[in-house]
Amino acid sequence: TTRIALLHIHTGPACVAVATKAYGRALERSPKDASILRGLATLHVNWGAWRLKRGEDPTEQFRAGEEEMGKALALEPEETDGRLSLAMMRMNWSLWVDQHGGDPGPHYAAAVAHLDAALARNPALAEARLWLDSPGGDPAHAAALFRSFPAAYPAAAPEMRRVAVGGAFDA
Repeated sequence: TTRIALLHIHTGPACVAVATKAYGRALERSPKDASILRGLATLHVNWGAWRLKRGEDPTEQFRAGEEEMGKALALEPEETDGRLSLAMMRMNWSLWVDQHGGDPGPHYAAAVAHLDAALARNPALAEARLWLDSPGGDPAHAAALFRSFPAAYPAAAPEMRRVAVGGAFDA
């Protein structure tokens, strides 16, 4: 479901509407399916990020994504990818708020809380540690930390390989 959400983000607003309806139909059939809820949340979060990159207000999409991901996490509280997604969304949202004269603090605090919650469930979760150790969630700093991370956190080695294979820090 997440791949569908990503595909529709890259093809425009009309496709996002189609994907939203498809997720709605899937939820009618399986309202307690956390993977469908995560897919819908991912659609909203990615749509908000797309709007943010275009200089448009992502608030509506981010709120919808957080609501759907909250439902998914209520069904699968030990799941960590959704928490990471919410953390990245809140970091992006804090940038938007800051650029428009608001207080980014609550959004940044929420991002840190999501990262902490992910780490509480999986202490070897490389992405969460890197973002928490990175000033302001700076990707360049995170990439540098990534290279020295295995020595500092040996228990995270398997997770680091997964992230490296996924190309998260091809810098």
